[in-house]
This record gives sequence, C-alpha cells and structure tokens, in this order.
Amino acid sequence: MDLNLINVEPTPPLIKVERLIKQYNNLMFEISKTINSVKEPNERNNYTFEKSLEAIKHDEQLTEAIETIPYNLLFDLVIDNFQITDVTILTLINKHQFKELLLENFNKIEISKTFKDRKEIIKEALELYEKGYFAGCLCLLHTQLEGIITDYLVYKNILKPSKNNKGKDCLKTVKEETMVTGLLKKIELSRIINQKFLRLEDYRFDSKENINFADARNNVLHGSNINNFNDKTCFILFIWINSILISIKEEY
Repeated sequence: MDLNLINVEPTPPLIKVERLIKQYNNLMFEISKTINSVKEPNERNNYTFEKSLEAIKHDEQLTEAIETIPYNLLFDLVIDNFQITDVTILTLINKHQFKELLLENFNKIEISKTFKDRKEIIKEALELYEKGYFAGCLCLLHTQLEGIITDYLVYKNILKPSKNNKGKDCLKTVKEETMVTGLLKKIELSRIINQKFLRLEDYRFDSKENINFADARNNVLHGSNINNFNDKTCFILFIWINSILISIKEEY
C-alpha cells in the first residue's frame, strides 16, 4: 500500500483527525494480514498513532501540525520498515523526512542571502532538539522565526533597513517611514499581505492567560520565563516556522 496515495479532502482540522484515525486503523488491519513480521494484532496500536492524533485533537497548541504536516509523515512516524513503535507526535521533529521537508524550503525560496543562511541555524536547532537541549533550541527558534518574518517583509517592500535618530540600525515602514520594533507589529504587517499569517496572529500559547507569539518570545528571550524549555514548546516553534515557510513558498 502506497501511503502517499492516502488523500484527505480539505476539511476542518478536527474532522481531518477523525478521518486520519480511521485510515490508520484500516492500514493496520491490512499490514497485519500481509506483512509476515506482524504475526498478531499489535497491542500498542491504540497507544501509538491514535494517542498522538488524540493529543493533537484535544490540545489547541498542536493544531497547526494538522494544518501543515503531510499525512504520510504522520503515518511514517509510527511505522518504520513496517515495525510499529511507541512514539508521540513530538518525536516527529527527529524524523529525517520532516527535517528534509523543513530545510528544503530554504533552497526553494529566493529572498536574500540572510534568509538562506538561516538554514544552518535551523539545522543546529534540530540537532539540539534531538539531543534534548531544549533551552538552546527554543532560544534559537524564537530568534529565527522573527528573522524569517523580517526577511519576508523586507523582500515584499513593506520594511526597509534604516537609521534611528541616534544613528543606530533599525527597520522602518517603506510608505510611512515609521520605525518598527517587535514581533507583534511584524506579524500584523505580514497578515496584511499574506492572510495565512492570521493564524499566527490568532495563535495563543496559553489561551487562559492570552499569551501570543510575541509575548512568548519576549518572556523567553528577556529571561522572565525559564519554565517552558521543553520538547513541546520547541515542537510548536518548529511547526510554525515550517508553516510560515510553506506560506511564503506558495507565493513563488
């Protein structure tokens, strides 16, 4: 069975999850019948892939994964050479297929040399994630997410490098000559020219405390939050960087 042939029509994320679970169950049934290495029903089936998908379904922080990750990668996450393994969705980042998908965006998007050079920094973040060094990984990812958005806005002639009244480097809007600082304003400018950034603007790390991407970035890089250096927070950043890159690539 060719996993790449499994197609899901565009539907709301939760419905996608439900359909994907059903497809997975059917796939496991077929494998159990046709692959000699699977001689009896695997007791871990419901614990692996379905558990990961249920985590996405019930966790609003992870829904962007359903929006942007190809479904065959989600299947590959728990099936390696037809061996079913115990994993969580967070281990997707360590899969070669995901790394290749993420890094290839930098080869296909022609924005600037600075943008191209970010590929090596993202590769370093991937290595840190795989080794479990989440503090270093998260700091790198926050800086590069904002950097990618900045590169995009400069390329689209929304922002331009300039000098402030003290002669220091800064960014200003091309039309109004207004100085722009901070991730929040850059996201606002981006969604004007690319509506897919609306999801980023609306995203909340913590809906109860109304913590958006800019808040989360500042809390980490300014040192006020030292409690979220974990695989889940890094996973969220990787998924959003991939989502942003895909939306930019679609313009080419």
